[in-house]
Amino acid sequence: MAHPDSLLLDLAAARVPPAGQRTRGLLESAIEHRMAGLLWSAVQRGEIELPPDDRARLARIDMANRLRERQLEVALSEAVRRVAGLGMELVTFKGVSAAWRWYERPGERPTSDLDILVGPQDRLRYAEIVRALDPDSNLLRDLDESELLELAARDQALNVELDVDLGAQTWSGEPVTVDLHVDLLKYGIPGRQADEIWARTHTVDVPGGGTVRVLDAEIALVHLLLHMNRDRFAYLLAYADVARLLQREPIDWAYVHEFVAREGLEVPVYASLDAVAETLGIQVPAHPPIGGWRAALWKRLWTPGVRLQGEAGRKGIRRRRRCISVMARGRAIEGVSAWVRGTS
Repeated sequence: MAHPDSLLLDLAAARVPPAGQRTRGLLESAIEHRMAGLLWSAVQRGEIELPPDDRARLARIDMANRLRERQLEVALSEAVRRVAGLGMELVTFKGVSAAWRWYERPGERPTSDLDILVGPQDRLRYAEIVRALDPDSNLLRDLDESELLELAARDQALNVELDVDLGAQTWSGEPVTVDLHVDLLKYGIPGRQADEIWARTHTVDVPGGGTVRVLDAEIALVHLLLHMNRDRFAYLLAYADVARLLQREPIDWAYVHEFVAREGLEVPVYASLDAVAETLGIQVPAHPPIGGWRAALWKRLWTPGVRLQGEAGRKGIRRRRRCISVMARGRAIEGVSAWVRGTS
């Protein structure tokens, strides 16, 4: 299927698609690019008409997405409650927090797991967090505390399985996967601004109950743009995330430029922003110019032909990820070392 249907580009940019366009293959394209929720919203608003069979199938997919989102909300509330009992806080990002903040309704942005950031002040208690969330974790069985800390320091985004009870709500009973991060940016080199990132978080209400910390709009934007490089720009949903954040949040661009410059990530961040703007036909403020060999490398790695290829676009993803660390300005030795280790 690969490149998304042109109607989906309009939906990603939050534009009303032109009337009378063909919709053959549209549903499959939406599923591949994780845009089924936005497509169902457009169908419900009467902007797009689908054949009856496609409409019924899309409705079922949307219902599953809404139920999954509800399960993740409950799981997040439970994770926050358990870790609070240890005197710690967590930050959630992407996933369900993106769905609450930048999308219109439950199920519109599909997600499958929870991404949670451990605060820099709590990294040495990583094993306690794993034990609180998943007492039967294989990580606790197979690794001692020092080995867990070593993996956390390399930010392997360790997975734990969190069982949650949805009560009378119908669900498969499968546990929720929680990805525990200690480095938000995760580009192969330890980020320079962990304390800054944490200091700029703020609390929001969780639909499943309680409150949780989330990233501020500026750092969330940088993270989304950088993460697109890690995912090889494969799915249109990532473009929709950026477009909706820009539409719904007032951005302090001066701070964005300062944060990106301190991290040395001008090329992967601003090149990604340009790619989103060009693909979706949206306007973004001017940013500091990028150039040199880093920009040339980026353009070679992520040409328009390799972007937005859906599942096929993830082939060779690890090889390209390794190059992100090399693009960090001012960190040549660390970047090359990360490239050699293949840890991006």
